[in-house]
Amino acid sequence: MRPRKFYFEVFLVSLAMILLEISFTRVFSFKLFYYFTYLIIGISLLGIGTGGVLVSIFRRPEGADPSPIVARCCLLGGSAVLVGYAIVTYVQLNAFDLSSRPLELIKLVLLCLAVFVPFAMGGTMLATVFGSAPREVNRLYAADLTGAGLGCALCVPLMWGVTPPGAIFVAGLLFIGAGCRTAL
Repeated sequence: MRPRKFYFEVFLVSLAMILLEISFTRVFSFKLFYYFTYLIIGISLLGIGTGGVLVSIFRRPEGADPSPIVARCCLLGGSAVLVGYAIVTYVQLNAFDLSSRPLELIKLVLLCLAVFVPFAMGGTMLATVFGSAPREVNRLYAADLTGAGLGCALCVPLMWGVTPPGAIFVAGLLFIGAGCRTAL
């Protein structure tokens, strides 16, 4: 039996993560202030990097099938997008009171975690796939770049058509689609 290739899943997750990152920057710039967009960029990079670190720390036996981890990460990541957006929507943060009211700082941490989790799941999925197929990394990376490039190209028209929250939900559905395809 040939090992499974995850080109399409890598493509979908990369597209979803860039779409999610850009859409969340738009939501946060509207909901709070434009300088919170830099926080989103930092959190997304931290989440993706955390996924790679987790895969490196918790090494799996060589030749082990990555499908269960890929499916779980994609399904959890998609679910975390939907739950995270609900948290971002309902938690009201007063940025001017961050230094004087501890509750506002707790709210900010909660918002950061809501954004962090989908990126950590995506980073874990990508690192698992890349680590499981070192001979295919050039093709997998091409799928990664193609998905991210398409996400960049589609982001503005998608936000224009379905609004930034709609684009966030599309990103969540892309995650879930990759997870369902792997799980089946």
